[in-house]
Amino acid sequence: MAINYKLVTATSDASSPDTVFTASAVATHVKSIRIANESGGALTYHLAVYDNSASIEVPLTVPATSLPDDDVDVMVEPINLQNGDYIKLYSSGAGVKVALTLAENTDVAGATTSDDLAEGTTNLYLTSAERSKLSGIATGAEVNQNAFSNVAVSGQTTVEADAKTDTLTLVAGTGVTITTDATTDSITITNSATGANAFGNVAVSGQTTVEADSTNDTLTLAAASSNIVLTTDASTDTVTIGLASTPSIDGLIVGSTGIVSASGNLSLTTGDVSCVDITSSGTSNLSTVVVSSSFTTTGISFTGGGTSTIGPDNSLPTDPADLLIRSNGNVDVVLDYDDDESSQAFRVKDGDGNTMFSVDEDGISVANGTASTGAVIRLGEATANGSNYVGIQAPASLAANVTYTLPTADGTSGQVLTTNGSGTLSWATVATGGGGSSYSAVRTQSGTTYTLVIGDAGDYIQTTSTTAVTITVPPQSSVAWAADTEIYFEQNNTGQLTIAAGSGVTINSSETLKTFARYSVIALKRVAEDVWTLTGERALV
Repeated sequence: MAINYKLVTATSDASSPDTVFTASAVATHVKSIRIANESGGALTYHLAVYDNSASIEVPLTVPATSLPDDDVDVMVEPINLQNGDYIKLYSSGAGVKVALTLAENTDVAGATTSDDLAEGTTNLYLTSAERSKLSGIATGAEVNQNAFSNVAVSGQTTVEADAKTDTLTLVAGTGVTITTDATTDSITITNSATGANAFGNVAVSGQTTVEADSTNDTLTLAAASSNIVLTTDASTDTVTIGLASTPSIDGLIVGSTGIVSASGNLSLTTGDVSCVDITSSGTSNLSTVVVSSSFTTTGISFTGGGTSTIGPDNSLPTDPADLLIRSNGNVDVVLDYDDDESSQAFRVKDGDGNTMFSVDEDGISVANGTASTGAVIRLGEATANGSNYVGIQAPASLAANVTYTLPTADGTSGQVLTTNGSGTLSWATVATGGGGSSYSAVRTQSGTTYTLVIGDAGDYIQTTSTTAVTITVPPQSSVAWAADTEIYFEQNNTGQLTIAAGSGVTINSSETLKTFARYSVIALKRVAEDVWTLTGERALV
């Protein structure tokens, strides 16, 4: 279909409009109008139709319509013109071009009816930007074939095409290989990492992290000392970490969560050992063989059978080092750990295994003395006064075991320890006078009840109460009375004195067990164990 075009370049301003088109035939049909600004700056315009028959001017656009530089307005409303009608352009400056599209076969002077316009024709108006765009279309170019102008990855920046021939470059990341094939127009993406789910770093708390430097990097395990043995097995892909057959520890510090385990003896040859706990489940030895070595621990536990040894190795050709046990607090030795009341002893032995000192639930035992003297217990004086001591020594020879049982309370001044012949000791008063006679100590008793004690043996006791007084004789099981013990009593006031027998005690008397009157004197004589005889001035009834 042939379309008529008419191109007019306006040179006027608003005060001097241009006639851009005059109809020369009856019923001229204008299909559309393009108004372009090539003035080099923004301006305003409007179009109007002059009706020749009515001699009036009708606006086609809003007055003073703004039109930026190099911009185009299009009017697509058809306009029918009669012969002599014309279209006028009002512009704020020169440089506006107007192109009219007329109905087919309209005879318009200066118009063209060819669709095949030669390049550079001025009859069809295009802006410079439109001409530049059309010039960039290559020969044989086709309509866009559903190509993507953007490449988007979730969470990443979108890659946008910056030009019609922009290139998208694929970059291989770590462990990925990209291969292109121009012949087959293909791209191959391959995982080049050695194995899936591999660790790139090996971290140890408090240590520098070991990082893989390449995909085929090698991690080497090293033994800290000759006590640690690392064994590999390529067939099973395993690494075994174990102790040397005879481990010796040099300068080892075991932390609160560390465990040192050995199937044999644990020996310290040089340096010091510090640890939190040591637990032995059977026979074991923990020994130091260098004088300068030390062993520090907060706890040692023996949880199984067998004998465990802590100390220097006495099999050395030279004298072993001293063993020092030091604590800022108590050092407790628990003898009956399971509380089964069985006899378990803390013993100190010599190098030959002989017990020198022993503590058990029955008491403290000191070993035999030398070949010619009995054992000695030494009690030293105050350190500020020197190093002298008081010793208690056993005889060089004993026919049998002898145990001395001490009195239950302290005696009185001047009393001495006596024995009942069976090892039971008691306090007794020994008073001497002319001709070898002995005298009893005088003591007073002011209360109304009293139970005799071992210190009363041999005494002369005066009761001073104004009311009745009762004195009880306890049994031998309570007081270790010596054989032939005598005790004297005087009713020194108005309170009558009664002698009472304790549990299991018998008191024989020819009269009552009461004094006769004030100043009456009576006496008790031990004639056998728990059997006493009362003599003196007694009441008859």
